[in-house]
Amino acid sequence: MLLFCTSCNHSGANTLSMESIPSYNPVSSSPLQSEINSNLTEISSDSISFESSSNNDESQEIPLRELKMKAVWIEYTDDLFKCPTEAEYIQKVNQKFNNIKSAGFNTVILHTRSNADAIYPSNYFPFAKSFTGTQGQDPGYDPLKIAVETAHKLDIQIHAWINPYRISASSDDITTLCDNHIAKIWRKDTANGTDKNVIPWENKLFFNPSCSEVQKLILDGVEEILSNYDVDGIHFDDYFYPDSNANFDIGSYASYCRQAKYPLSQSDWRRSNVDTLVSAVYNLVNGYGKVFGISPAAPISNDNSDRNYNEYFINTKKWMANKGYINYIAPQLYYGYEHKLESSRFNTLLHAWSNAKRLDEVDLYIGLAAYKIGINNNLDLDEWANSDDILSRQYIDASKVDTDGIIIYNYSAFFSEEELNSKQRNNLIYIMNGE
Repeated sequence: MLLFCTSCNHSGANTLSMESIPSYNPVSSSPLQSEINSNLTEISSDSISFESSSNNDESQEIPLRELKMKAVWIEYTDDLFKCPTEAEYIQKVNQKFNNIKSAGFNTVILHTRSNADAIYPSNYFPFAKSFTGTQGQDPGYDPLKIAVETAHKLDIQIHAWINPYRISASSDDITTLCDNHIAKIWRKDTANGTDKNVIPWENKLFFNPSCSEVQKLILDGVEEILSNYDVDGIHFDDYFYPDSNANFDIGSYASYCRQAKYPLSQSDWRRSNVDTLVSAVYNLVNGYGKVFGISPAAPISNDNSDRNYNEYFINTKKWMANKGYINYIAPQLYYGYEHKLESSRFNTLLHAWSNAKRLDEVDLYIGLAAYKIGINNNLDLDEWANSDDILSRQYIDASKVDTDGIIIYNYSAFFSEEELNSKQRNNLIYIMNGE
């Protein structure tokens, strides 16, 4: 999910998913639920004894506060998005959503538009390639409709996850897009200047955040989802400006400067472009009675020295502290407790986000990195490769400060049958369902 990993396919993540539940069995009879029930017999309704996350050997009684959001991200590389037939898709979505419900989660955040494509019939974007092998080819069924209906039958919420500016994470060759792709049409339309709406950059393709046609396209796409599907929310991942390099949009910025009486700096202009879209999406989504949230990268600072502000050009503190931008924010705190840099340790980041000024109506959900389980990482002192309780400790720590929930990234890693993943999963389930 991170901006520097534009494919969203973390190479270290385990990808074996636990698909043991028969199609649409009642949740209470699933194997996972039986495992959960056996784990919960010794848990107190008020508090539990668990190892402190402060890296000492003492244990303490920790009161558990109920969190509003307990969610799982299902990203576009998941095998759910590779089902050529409706029957196969129904089976997989039932299995996965049952697993999510059985584990104690209440929300699915489903990748709905990852690369300027769609998992539903759209008037603006082609069908995602993964379903049939051909971008723009309709698989003959509506994956989003089935997913929304399945989630609500299980009494869990579903948020449609969109990457607003990414067109392709693997190539800057416009000819690789299907012929009716709006990005391809715009690149050909040099006479009307709409080719500026699409930027080839470092073997990738992006929409230009500064262009009004791009912002309208994104808004039209969001409204298309809201008007046709009973999703509970719209969720943006943190793909905003993909690069801090001034050359990325130098032509658009120069055009802006020629027209503006008092032009902003390029950095402030970029942040303003993102602010404009975020505010417009917020108003649109809330107009439908739904919620709008954003999942930025982990950095946050008091002096605007962080990467979100200076490299990705998103003003998270402004959005949290002022009306009209977001209903929730879900920073990706994908670190453990032992990172070599104190500023990148989980508790450092958790307290920075929970202490930031935030309106009462803006919820804070913490993104947790199940995809890192089993990874040897020198910066993290191999903590993710050796510990079986990082996620459960992080859940406890999140419940002790001013947060409203957690989101697990991602489904395939969390429900992997690898031994360490299973231990991490069971420990988190035990803690999360402890009341």
